[in-house]
Amino acid sequence: MTINLSDLRAAVVAAIDAMPVTISAPEELDTFGHDDQFDIHFTISNTAAGAVRVVNTYYHVIAGGTAQLQPPQGVPMIARATSDRSSPALDRNRFYDEMFIFPTPDTLDVDDSASVYMKGKATEPGRVTITVHPHGAADLTYLFPTESGTNVVRTVDIV
Repeated sequence: MTINLSDLRAAVVAAIDAMPVTISAPEELDTFGHDDQFDIHFTISNTAAGAVRVVNTYYHVIAGGTAQLQPPQGVPMIARATSDRSSPALDRNRFYDEMFIFPTPDTLDVDDSASVYMKGKATEPGRVTITVHPHGAADLTYLFPTESGTNVVRTVDIV
């Protein structure tokens, strides 16, 4: 069997990009006034066709328009200003336009999902657009298992 490594890379990128993301926010979000707060949560599902086990996951979250988001409260998630895992954690009591959320554990198995709950705040009346994009890397032991194969047994008569 021939494997084209560039096809494999493209398939992994496509699998991560194809993860469905569901965002739940109040319907009346566009009628909120200055400093009105709201609850929001999003779920990322690793259920797309061709899904692979994903490690080192994190979620890039952007509040566009007239709102900001507060980092998730409590463990096991840390919000940072950049995608660098070593950058300082954001203050959980402030609101931000953009953040990178690092869950613990940071693995998303095939047919599994992860949910994040957070607060938002309107900065002024107007339309709000919330964008969530999952990031991560394919688990190489999932793609290239080291302990697979079929045992073959054959009985031989020696005379």
